[in-house]
Amino acid sequence: PAIKAICECKEKHTFYICPDNDEVGIESANNLYKRLSELDIDCKIINISAPYKDINDALLHDPQSLKEKIENIEKLIKR
Repeated sequence: PAIKAICECKEKHTFYICPDNDEVGIESANNLYKRLSELDIDCKIINISAPYKDINDALLHDPQSLKEKIENIEKLIKR
């Protein structure tokens, strides 16, 4: 469903894939990246939830830091 919704988007966007901090999350992010790249959709994988388990856990424990990471996502990617 997510890939279908992304494909239906009329505007050009960069999509950020934010994996969970476990093997399954990283594998899923890599698979999604591969599928989107094959469809010529601009996407990047970035872990903005570390050191927490996932983005929801980061939101619960440190919402200010997560907000700052989201607001500065392009700077984080260029590191």
